[in-house]
Amino acid sequence: MVKTSPSLALDHSTFHILLKKACSLPDSGDREVSLAEVHKVLNFMVNNNVIPGKATADVAVRSLVSVDRLDCAVELIWGN
Repeated sequence: MVKTSPSLALDHSTFHILLKKACSLPDSGDREVSLAEVHKVLNFMVNNNVIPGKATADVAVRSLVSVDRLDCAVELIWGN
């Protein structure tokens, strides 16, 4: 008997979990490198037709601030 994995629903909740984890990765000291995984998740969302919105921004900012990465949160929202 072949065991199959259940299909996962790719929705905002799924991506928000991934985003929270990406935001909590150790800070490399280089904001561009530190935000690379966050951008990967956001791009993955868009590539799967799940458009980041206000709730996504909220999750990202809260997650970054909770691990003392305010500078990364500001850069993510406002850019350089």
